[in-house]
Amino acid sequence: MKRDTWATGLLIVLLVCSLLLSLFLARRVKSFRDYVELMKSESQLAVGDLVASFSAKDLDGRTVMINYGSTNVPTLLYIFAPDCEWCAKNVSNVQYLATEARGNCRIIGLSLSSDNLRDYAVRNNLNFPIYAELQFAVTRQYKMGGTPQTILVSPEGRVLRNWPGAYVGARQQEVEDYFHIQLPGVTEQ
Repeated sequence: MKRDTWATGLLIVLLVCSLLLSLFLARRVKSFRDYVELMKSESQLAVGDLVASFSAKDLDGRTVMINYGSTNVPTLLYIFAPDCEWCAKNVSNVQYLATEARGNCRIIGLSLSSDNLRDYAVRNNLNFPIYAELQFAVTRQYKMGGTPQTILVSPEGRVLRNWPGAYVGARQQEVEDYFHIQLPGVTEQ
């Protein structure tokens, strides 16, 4: 009987320790998530930020100047990489957005990698100009890093919207609401 009481007591102590450890870890995870969200928000362009024109290379290797003032409509920059899994999942959304938004904005694709870029563009039927080989200063100013990312820039060079990530969940809803369209959603690869 004494042994059962001791075992029960030990079990209760272990359960309490386990519960306290779980609460501690849950709090740490929440703290870490809050920190990650803060870092993300600080490392992204904000609405109203001023961005400069820049040069990039087209698929034929020619240098082209991307100048926002050369058009009277906003410019939609779609930043991607050919080997990005989420870019591949998001491609049907981008194709649809490019078709539906044409006329209301200029669509430009910016690849962070030129590896297999032409094949990627053809295979995915990307029907908008695509550029690569951006200078490091440009990727830093635009805070590019994660892909996909979509930035809408006014003819004056002001950020109107910045949607980091694929168009899923709330982000999909934001893009749909802004452009008044219904996106097809991401595809599983």
